[in-house]
Amino acid sequence: MRGYRAIGYARDEAPLGLREVEDAFSIQPGAGLQLRLTPSLGLGLGADYRLVFGEEENRNEFRLHAGLVFLVGNR
Repeated sequence: MRGYRAIGYARDEAPLGLREVEDAFSIQPGAGLQLRLTPSLGLGLGADYRLVFGEEENRNEFRLHAGLVFLVGNR
């Protein structure tokens, strides 16, 4: 299991294509897991949380992701 974290800036655009853009400081910790299905194929699962510090209010954002991992070489 591998963990990751990110700290930096987030660019936020207004909904419905409006041209209002806000740059904000954000923190984004997360974690992921790789499950080996066969010797050359795996399943990657992960989740992260992002806290965006906005000018008017802070936002909490969550993301789940999954994908296939193609394993090359051997260890």
